[in-house]
Parts: sequence; structure tokens; C-alpha cells
Amino acid sequence: MAIAKCNITFDVNYTSSSPLTKAIASYKIHSAGSYTDFPIPLPSVPYVGSSLSVTLPDIQIQGDYHLIITLTTEDGTVETKESSFKIGNCPGRNPPTVSLRWNDGVVNPDRSCTQSVCSYTIDVNAADPDNDITNIRIQKSADGSTWNTFIANLTTSSFSDSITTDGRNYYRAVVTDAKNHSVISNTLSYHKEKAEVPVCEHLSNVKDVRINITELSPSPGWVTATVDVAQSAVGIPMNLSQEIYYRRCNDIFNNTVEVLGTDNELLQTFKIPNDLPDGITGHQSLPLVYTPTRAGQIRLRISEYSSFTTSEKTPAHLHIDSQLLFLDKEIECRRISAEHNFSIYRGTDCTESEFIYTEIARDDSSDKCNQSKLSFTLEGDKSDVPMIFYLDGNPSGATASIYVEGDGSILKQSNLTPLNMVRQTPDGDPQRTEIPVFVTVKGKITVDIILDASQYVRVNGDLSPGTCDTGNGNNSYIQNASAEIRSTSMSILLNNTKTIYI
Repeated sequence: MAIAKCNITFDVNYTSSSPLTKAIASYKIHSAGSYTDFPIPLPSVPYVGSSLSVTLPDIQIQGDYHLIITLTTEDGTVETKESSFKIGNCPGRNPPTVSLRWNDGVVNPDRSCTQSVCSYTIDVNAADPDNDITNIRIQKSADGSTWNTFIANLTTSSFSDSITTDGRNYYRAVVTDAKNHSVISNTLSYHKEKAEVPVCEHLSNVKDVRINITELSPSPGWVTATVDVAQSAVGIPMNLSQEIYYRRCNDIFNNTVEVLGTDNELLQTFKIPNDLPDGITGHQSLPLVYTPTRAGQIRLRISEYSSFTTSEKTPAHLHIDSQLLFLDKEIECRRISAEHNFSIYRGTDCTESEFIYTEIARDDSSDKCNQSKLSFTLEGDKSDVPMIFYLDGNPSGATASIYVEGDGSILKQSNLTPLNMVRQTPDGDPQRTEIPVFVTVKGKITVDIILDASQYVRVNGDLSPGTCDTGNGNNSYIQNASAEIRSTSMSILLNNTKTIYI
């Protein structure tokens, strides 16, 4: 088998009282029949010395060789010495190769998790054309630039590690072969992030969640609704939104809505306009960011003042619906709010709903993997009434199907096509989808809404599908979704909560 040409170099050491006149190196493969004679050049003839340096050039046939050295002196003495050498062990020209990959098959070289302990295994793929790897050293770094030895000599094809504090670990392998070739692998990193506790987990409603005011007290003052803030929320920014709806009829009113922080500081104030035309509903959305400095209560309060201007026989109405909502990544915290339903009537309300709503059946599922369904009718005689369809997924990936029967329609305002299905793309984060619609009812329509929360959840930074099967050792995840059709005078809401397993 032909290989790269090799030179065999060796020294001949001898002692002689008579100078050399000739030196020959004879070699052959053990299986060959005859020797190849290579005259060893002498520095001089005769040569007086005790050693010769010999190089047998351009030997290209692989195998085990027999070597005979013959020395002849000036006095006619002939001496021989036998030895051997091997062709095929010449130093290789190809260095080893090495690469790292995650043992669980994840392709992304940079991973993260928020668990208290993040554990992982890394596979080391090392190879050498000459099969003479002598050392595999695993290095570790906290910043990707300063490297320390983690494993001095890896003797297996993988290694494991974990990270328990916030920060990042980097890994690489250094492989060395017998020819002192050294190569460095690609780099993998694992990042432990600070566990993000949802804002909702810091809040609760112990009492005074929703205050319903239907008549004025003898001594009007402030009416207060509260949300309780835990010690764990101190120093954490919170996104809040105050949503205020107000309507009047034959009334002069002077009402102010205020938000107070846990230290009784005034965070926000809004004076209800008193120039709104009769029967028209106004709306104000007031977002704010608040970072509590102490545990306690966030309070939403409204000044209780009203004066009807006409005689007691004339219908009159004052309505203020104020909600203080707490948001986690733009999604409302479920069951966490401070609300006022401030409604003072004399006679009947001056504003009529766009349609008459009648609920037929409702199934707000809270069982694992079940959908929720709502059936209702709308009655009336109006066309193209503007409303908004909301789909909230926590996490995203919720799906809502809408079925309409009867003389009417629910059309998207953007292209006037029927609103049949709204589907969110799952990405592991909460998401709100908002679609303006036109609702038309000529007599009566029946509407069915089927709502399904997402089947996907983000685990250790990776988006994974869940199943309905609890299995052995599977982790459970609560998925939430809500669908709502809302106008200025009505709100139709359906919730879905289910449990999936991974």
C-alpha cells in the first residue's frame, strides 16, 4: 500500500582501530526476497571516527523492514549489525477533531432556565485519523474569556454539570494527540436566570374587592376598594391600568377617582367629566407603573357626590364603573382588581343596550384538556354595531371558534369577512388578540363560542407541547384563556382553564 514518502534516520555507533573504507545499509521488507543496498556516505575515505548519521530516503512501501549495517575497515575487517524498522508509523498530518453538543438533542448552543438547580449533560465527540488522542481536557468559564480546567482528562464520551446561582457557565474541550496536535471545540453555555415571579402571585383580594353603590349615604365621602400587596412585591415594578366608564342622565355630578399606594401616597387622580351628553357612555384608560416600597394595600377610591337636577318623577341616572386592573405582561391578573360599581338611579337607565342578550348554556371548563362553550342569543334590529372581540391566552396559543346562526352576522371590520376562528401562535408568553368587529342582528341570532386554552408551555426556555395524560413523573401546567365580545354597553365573557402535562 503506497503512502507518503518517509525518511528513516538513525545513528551507527562503533569502535575500530582501523579506519572505515566502506559502509552499506541493506534493507528489505520481511516478506521480500532481496535487499536494497544503500551506500552510507563517509565523510572521508578512509574515515577515522566512531559514529555515522544515516538517512534512508524516500521509502514508500508500508510494512516491517529488516535492516543490516555492514562496515568494512582499511585492514579488510568486515562487521555486520542487524536491526529493524517499520513504515506506516510516520507522523500523521491530520490533527484530531472535537465538538460539543447537548445530550438531550437541543441545537441552540446557548440555553437558560429559571429553576433553583439547572442540571445538564454535554456529549463530547472527539476523533483522530491516527487514533492516537492522548488527552481530552474540559474547560469552564464564567464569562467566556477566562478559562479554567473543569476536567483534566475526560475518559468518557460525556460529562454533566449544574448551575445553582444566577449567571452563566461556558464549556469547551481541548483535545491533544500523540504528535502534540491540539484543537479546541465549539463553545456551549448554560444561563441560570433569576426566577421571574408573576406579578399576580404577589397580590390578593381579602375584602372590599368590588364595591356596589346603589344609593347615596347620609354623609357622602370616599368609597374605597382595595387590593392586598404582599411583602414579596416590595421593589417590583407593577403595571396597572385604571379603566373608568361613566354615564349620566339628568344629573349634575362632581366625582373624583383616586389611586393610593401602600404608603398612602396619591398615585393617580381623575375627575369624572360633567359635560357628557345624556345617555352617552364615556371611557378613560389610565395606565401607570407603580413600585411598592412596603407591603399593604393599594386603594381605589371614589368621591361620593351627586345631585339630581330635575324633579323626583323624572328618570335620572349616574353610573361610574371604575376598575383598577393589574397586568402581567399586558394580561390581566385573574380575580385581582379593585372595582366600583357606582350606580345611582331614579327611574330607569337612560341608555339602552345595543341588543338583548339571553344566555342559553355555559360551560366554563376548569378540568384538564376540556374546552369551554357558551351559547347565547342576541335580539334587536341594528346593523354594523361596532364591537371588539378579545382573545387572551396565558400562555399564548389560545383558540376561539365562533358560530353564528340566524338573520345577522359578526364580521371583521378590517375585511368584512365572518369572524369564524381566532387562533394565536404559541410562543410561551401571555398574549392579547384584539379584533374590531361589526355585529348585525335583524331579529335574532344564536351564537356559539368554543374556547380552548393553549396546549403549549415554555419549559427551561424551550417551547413544548403538553398532553392530557398525567403519566409517571410528568409536571402539570395550568393554561388559561378568555374570550370576550365587548361594546360600550355590554360584555360577553367566556373563560377556559385546563391542565396539561409534560
